[in-house]
Amino acid sequence: MRTGLIVDAGCDLPQATLDQYKIRVAPIQIRVKVRLWTDDRNPATTAEFYATVFAPGGGASDAESFATTVDEFNALLLAAATTTDDYTFIQCISRSRSPIYTNANEACGQALRTVQRARFAVGVKGPFAARALNSQTLFAGQGALAITSAQLMADAKSPATADRLEALAARTYAYAVPRDLKYLYERGAKRGDKSVGLMAVTVGGMLDVKPVLMGHGNETKPVAKIRKWDAAAMSMLNLVMREINAGHLLSNTVVISYGGAVTEAEALPSVVAFKALAASKGVEVLVCVMSMAAAINMGPRALSVGFIGQAHTFG
Repeated sequence: MRTGLIVDAGCDLPQATLDQYKIRVAPIQIRVKVRLWTDDRNPATTAEFYATVFAPGGGASDAESFATTVDEFNALLLAAATTTDDYTFIQCISRSRSPIYTNANEACGQALRTVQRARFAVGVKGPFAARALNSQTLFAGQGALAITSAQLMADAKSPATADRLEALAARTYAYAVPRDLKYLYERGAKRGDKSVGLMAVTVGGMLDVKPVLMGHGNETKPVAKIRKWDAAAMSMLNLVMREINAGHLLSNTVVISYGGAVTEAEALPSVVAFKALAASKGVEVLVCVMSMAAAINMGPRALSVGFIGQAHTFG
């Protein structure tokens, strides 16, 4: 049975990795002023988006995103079912953050009734099925889950069942450190997200304190407050280093995403140190640009890391 994977555009992975594992990307539409952008992780479009929207007066703080629709998921499932897949998983950003999972789940139900006729028409034999999965996380965490899932799907000796992927989702962690608390608060207020309160913004701005945010188990919350962005980023990656050293990772791949150019991310002292440690332990590190959808909510030059591991505490 041929198994495929679809992720929404909020899933942070390098384009080369998406291409290597033939992971399809469900688009997210973003309106900024009068222009509608399509976030499908296209590197050129993403670079243009960052340069335009985060420029002075670019309108990032007022941007509006639109979840992938049922029809868009239907089109992706039809393409998968008539070309490459007998079974397709759709892995979505945490259902507490977006209606994307709900739309994907509805599309999977419709596919059972409509796709089979299309497969027969093009000469593809056998039944087709699809399943929507809630990643329970976001940003680089969603990327870590997706690459691990794709690797399992490519390994005939280690089948990727829905139960197994859901168990991995429950062990997937995303951490992120934003740069601009005022931006983060304003964006959150528009979504009804109280992860960063006004008092935290006021005090944090005075003392240059940055929160470390965690996305896990359908919950997003601050887990630490650290002076200076560089120190907060180092503390966040030190946590993952500790888990690597302890042998607690359940997947050999860690994803780092950044709200800016990959070259800038890889020059950060915290990332340089992390990559060196990971290489010495045989852990793969994928560094990519943060998705447009993530960037408008986290602000420019935010850093996120995602991994699959055991339960732990920060600090």
